[in-house]
Amino acid sequence: MKMSVTITDLTRMWAGRICIAGYAQNGHCIRPVTADGLYENWLYDDKKPIILPFSIVEFDLHKSTPQPPHTEDWEIEPTYRARRALITGDHRKRLLLNTHFETVQDIFETPIMQGPGWYVKIGEGKRSLGTIRPKWIFQAQFGRDPDTELPRIRIAFKDWAEQRYNLNVNDLTLLYYLNHLCATGCSVDEAGEQLTQVLQKSETYLRVGLARGDWVKFPNRCHLQVTGVYTFPDYLNGKCFADFATTDL
Repeated sequence: MKMSVTITDLTRMWAGRICIAGYAQNGHCIRPVTADGLYENWLYDDKKPIILPFSIVEFDLHKSTPQPPHTEDWEIEPTYRARRALITGDHRKRLLLNTHFETVQDIFETPIMQGPGWYVKIGEGKRSLGTIRPKWIFQAQFGRDPDTELPRIRIAFKDWAEQRYNLNVNDLTLLYYLNHLCATGCSVDEAGEQLTQVLQKSETYLRVGLARGDWVKFPNRCHLQVTGVYTFPDYLNGKCFADFATTDL
């Protein structure tokens, strides 16, 4: 079944793997998946990015494979993806508002547990993705994971229920962007401070999602993470991950 999906989430996982998600015209959230996983080079065709945030991409959906809380999964034909359009400006904001929740709790419709981090129990929850506009963003931090030495971003914020969170950010574009700032002279602390100021001064929307419950240290827990960061005005000035991908993550 061919279906067009407007991409809202493009996240970095591990070893070159990525995860994408978006919304069909009927408002249903779709997360394309394959048996072998998706890799960053799959986002390109002839060295040009065809799958990027807010692009409308047609996929060949085979079957729905929900695994609560990841109810959005659809197996796809991996060799077929066709970009149809790219939405801009107010159309982007409208899409985020249409997928917006007042609180993080409202997204998942199941209790959020804490310690360590924030998580939902595997097998519970109505959905694994949604948008919030934080009431306040306290700080963004950029650095290196002490265990893997990979770039790591965290954003501390509160939602409209006054609930505070401090979540890992796996937005592929933002990771490349901050790495680019550091490659061109910023320290990691300066890059984090720049991001904090941008997020506090802008109309900021966060896509909040759930990781898979396959962490060996804490099995059966789907930890909360930020899967997309969008600001109005656009902190990227119209650029995308591919414009900053010359710096290694």
